[in-house]
Order: sequence, then C-alpha cells, then structure tokens
Amino acid sequence: MGGGGWTMSEAGNSRTFKTMFVFLIAAAIYLFSVENAAFAVEKVDQSNLPEWGGGWTNVNPTPDGFASMWQTFTPDHPSLTAVEIDILSANPGQGDDTLTVEIAKDGQELASAERYVEDGFDGLLRFEFAEAVLVIRGEIYELKVRDTGKTRFGWKYASNTYDRGSRYVFAQERPGTDWFFQTYAAAEPRIIYVDDDAAGANDGSSWENAYVYLQDALADVNSAEKPIEIRVAQGVHKPDQGANQTPGDQGATFHLINSVALKGGYAGFGETDPNERNVVKYVTVLSGDLDDNDNINDEPPFDWDKNKRENSYHVITDIDADETVFLDGFTVFGGGAGSWSAESGGGMITQRSSLTIINCTFTNCSALDGGAMFNEDSRLTIINSTFNHNLAYMGAGMQNIRSDITLTGCVFYGNFQTTEPWWGWIDIYFAPGGGGMRNVSSHVKFNYCLFTGNTAEQGGGLSNYDSSLVLINCLFTGNLASSWIPYVSYAGGIRNDESSAVITNCTFSGNSAPCSGAIDGDSVLTNCIIWGNSEPQILGNATISYSNVQGGWSGEGNIDVDPLFAESGYWVNVNDPNIVVDPNDPNAVWVDGDYHLKSQSGRWDTTSENWVIDDVTSSCIDAGDPNMPVGDEPEPNGGIINIGAYGGTAEASKSYTSELLRTAQRLIRAYSFKSGK
Repeated sequence: MGGGGWTMSEAGNSRTFKTMFVFLIAAAIYLFSVENAAFAVEKVDQSNLPEWGGGWTNVNPTPDGFASMWQTFTPDHPSLTAVEIDILSANPGQGDDTLTVEIAKDGQELASAERYVEDGFDGLLRFEFAEAVLVIRGEIYELKVRDTGKTRFGWKYASNTYDRGSRYVFAQERPGTDWFFQTYAAAEPRIIYVDDDAAGANDGSSWENAYVYLQDALADVNSAEKPIEIRVAQGVHKPDQGANQTPGDQGATFHLINSVALKGGYAGFGETDPNERNVVKYVTVLSGDLDDNDNINDEPPFDWDKNKRENSYHVITDIDADETVFLDGFTVFGGGAGSWSAESGGGMITQRSSLTIINCTFTNCSALDGGAMFNEDSRLTIINSTFNHNLAYMGAGMQNIRSDITLTGCVFYGNFQTTEPWWGWIDIYFAPGGGGMRNVSSHVKFNYCLFTGNTAEQGGGLSNYDSSLVLINCLFTGNLASSWIPYVSYAGGIRNDESSAVITNCTFSGNSAPCSGAIDGDSVLTNCIIWGNSEPQILGNATISYSNVQGGWSGEGNIDVDPLFAESGYWVNVNDPNIVVDPNDPNAVWVDGDYHLKSQSGRWDTTSENWVIDDVTSSCIDAGDPNMPVGDEPEPNGGIINIGAYGGTAEASKSYTSELLRTAQRLIRAYSFKSGK
C-alpha cells in the first residue's frame, strides 16, 4: 500500500514510555458503545411543521387528572430515534413541569421518553428514546403526549397540515386538528471508498473502484444526500492532492462535512479482506508534509526553516459543523500553521463546531497556538486519541478558547511549548504555557487520560486561564515547567490562573517546576496521590481530602506514606539511559513507570496482562472517601475505594487483610446488621 513505511511506533517517538496505555479498560468499553452508535445519523422521518404560525390552545386535564393528547402518523423508516413537538409552555405560569411522549401501535406502548421542561418554554421540544423504536413502514402508529404533572400545557395546532394516515387529536380542545411535530429516524449511511492503490473506475463505489484522493471523495459528498461514511484505506493522503487541488498549496485542507463520518484504518484494495479494520496495523495518515521532507521521528523543538515552512497550514478544518461529524482512525501529521493569516491549529482547527474524534493520533504538528489542535467556540468529544510531539507557543498539544471539551482515554506526551515560534523570539515573561494543553474560558472534562513528558514554561501538562476543569482517573507524570528566568515557571502538572479544577482519583508523580511541581492555583482534590514531584508540590488554594500527599497536607482522611507504586518513572540521559539525570538537564528524557499500587492480594500487571502478587501492600488501598462507591474495583476490595489513578476501576489493586482480621470484620458486619447499627 501507499503507506510510505508508516507504523504506529514511527508515528510516536524514539523515547521509551514503559506504561503508556494504562487504565484504559473503562475507556475501551465506552469507545465500543460509541462506535456502535456514533454513525447512526438521524434524518427527519415525518413532519407537519407549516410555514405559517397556526394557533395556540391549551390541553386541560382529563377526568383522571392527566392532560394528554394524541394523533396518528405513518413512518417512512424502519426505526425512530426521537420526536420533536411544538410546545408553547409546560404548565403555563404555574412553574416547571414534566412531559412524556409515547409511541404506540393499536393502543400498545412501544416506547416512551420523558422531559423536564422549564416554565415559559416556547419552541420545539425534543424527546429522545433510549433505543431506536422499530416500526413498519406505511402503517399507522399513535404519537401521544401527556403531562405527568397533572396540569395543562400549551400546544400549537393547525387544520389539515398532515396527510399521512388519519388525523385526530384526542383532547377536549380543537378536536380534529393537527399539532405540530417531527419524528426522526436512524438513517443508514451510504459508503464511499478511498484507496491510493485502487485500479478501477475511481468513483468511490467499492475498494476496487475507490477514489485515489480523499479530496475527490469529499468533493463528491459535499452536495450528495446524507448521511455518508467515507472509508479510507491505509496510506498517506495530502490535502493538496486531487482533481481541483494545486500541488504545494499550503492553504489546502480537508474540510469536514455535516452528516459525514470519516473513518481510516482499513486494509483496502489488494488485501485478503479489504474491509478489515485495524488502526494500528493499517495506519491511515493525513499529512501536511507537502514536500515529503519531514522526519516522522522528529521531536520538538523542530527546525522550522529546515522542513516545516512549506507544510499545510491546517491539515483538517471544521467550521460551523454539527454533532453529525465524526473523525475516526487517522494519524494527523506535519501540519504547520506558520503564516500571519493562519497561525492556529497545525493539525486541525475547529470553530463553532461540534464533532466526535475517535482513535486518532496527532503528531509532529506546529502552530503559534494549538500545535496539533485549536478549538474555538466549539464542543468536542475526543476518545482514545493521542497527541504527541507537537509544538506551539500556546498549547502545544491543544488549545481551547471558549469551548466545551470532553476527553476519554486520551494520551498527551512529548509535546513542547516553545518560546521561539516561527517568526522568532518572544519575551518569556508573557509565555502562556501549556505543553499538553492550554484552556482559555473553557470547560474541559478528562476521564482516564495520561499526561507524560510534556514541557512548557508554565503548566507542563495543562495551563488554564478563566477555565473550569474536571479530572477523573488521570495520570500526570514526568511533565516539566522550566525557564532560564527564575520564578516564572509554575506547575509541572497543572497551572490554574483564575481557574478551578475538581480532581478525583488522579496521580501526580515525577513532575517538576521551580514553583509547584504538581499543581498551582485553585483546586479540589479527592482520592489523589501527589508523590515524588519537585518541591513545593502544591501552591495556591488547594482543598485536599482522602489523599496521599508527600510531606503531608491538612484535610480529612489525608495520609503521608510511600504509595508503593509498582515502578516509579525517572529522568535519564537520552544518550545513555543508564544515567539518571536532573529534569532540567538538556539531555534529560522521561522514562515512565507503572503507577498501580503494590498488593499482597493482587496487582494488575500491564506487561503480562495478569494479576501478580507483591510482598507488600500499599496504604493507598481502601484509603479513599468512604462515601464514594468502589465502582469497578475487583474483589476483594474492602468496600472502600482506593486512592490514585486506578481507584474505582477494574485495574484497582486488591485489598489485603490477614485471615484473622477478615473473620473479625465479617463478625462486626454481621453484628451491625442484626442490631441495626
């Protein structure tokens, strides 16, 4: 294939990270559910929304105390996913309310959905069903609405607006008229194929006849009926290639399109099973290296003039797109936003968009802000994706401005915030930082994420301004905030400036900075481990409970004891890994460890992928907040969640007690149950 020798290891880096993809079991389960549902794009099935205003009336309670109405409709598709109804107000003037929508056949309920509605609501109210409702095309079904609060609600009506089946409203008001509604159906996408080795008609109809260039496929689907899924085989695809593209055009970019899912990682034409999909085995690259002169093993800081100046400004662009856009299974490489008119998001830029990104790697990209990705006024869901060895002056891995981002199972490593962007030197005193990520006026949630080996002037892992963060089951290891000017480098792990972070079951270890090795600024930590970072580990207004803090920290349930990691990470000389060095050594690289907790009952070993027995047990086991659930922790778990990144997960280390103590605990529990204590 036209992969240019790409492998996933090459798309990463030459350094060794021993424990890169750990504690991702829960993320993988979540990914499976998303992949099986993500591409079932909706389309309108039935609609009687007129262009004129219609009239308003109220549905009053029936003798049994419920306000309800219903009418019939005839679906065109075999499954329904949602209903929208034009509602004037729920319980007008009398407070908030709850409405329920039901789909029935011959009086038999098939599915229902409930919505809480604020008083004064005026517009289309959407009800989504937990699962698609299977129906038969062309047959008559009932669509019912009832007010669970036993009060009246307002609805919009018109005469003779819907001609699919019998028209009837069951209500005391306006019998025989129609109320305004829309039903939505799950639509199966049309499949289009892209393979740079295809030898057929190149019309996208099959792997043999696949488009050679991705840009040609995108041009085809731009005006076609949606939804569409574009399947791209292994190989390297560049935005300046295609029928209407100019070779070497740095402004060329892959534009994402509403109701289009872009999926890479397929075997493609000429393989035994061209539909086999494995994003690790069949690497699909979207490359901004237009001149083929970038080294895929380069680590930042890059020599911009040597091989980046002619690269694509943005490999991918997503502007004003909605939640029907999906990007799945690609390696995005070599974007370089190096122009006064294009300075953000070398790998990808989004503005006013909503999309989902799954199984992607963003590597060796650079920009002024958001080296790999720049998001502005956007809402993104990013799952099982990696951001490594990207470069920027602000947010080397990612920068978010006024955005809402949720990341699950993502890895940020080896990203580098520079003080010498493509136009030259910048005053270090104004460096905003963010080796892994920088957030401005944004809300970001992290689940099962890893930040390791990132470097910045401030916030080696994360730098935040006027933002709020939620972090659950995350690891921050070997991140570095460093400057040649004293007292300007804060937080090897997380830097909060006029920001707040709620951090639960996270581990910070091996992070380094002249000021605050782990965390700086306002934060609330529960069930966390802060150990082995440079001193002081924490600065700012931190509220900490049920956590293990080296050197101690006041707060309920806190301890100060060696957490007994399976193996701690450390800094070594890049030329001789047997030499341990200081983090600020110019030749220092981070070798990550294994932060599972040792246990005499069982610790999950990521190398053997099995449970192993240690000769000691960590005091962090069963040391978490007793009011929090243990989640997916395996038995024996002591009934109390572990602290640290694996607490509450299927990889939590097992509880250990002697047989005598176990017997005593069973007797105490039995006595408490019988006595009601």
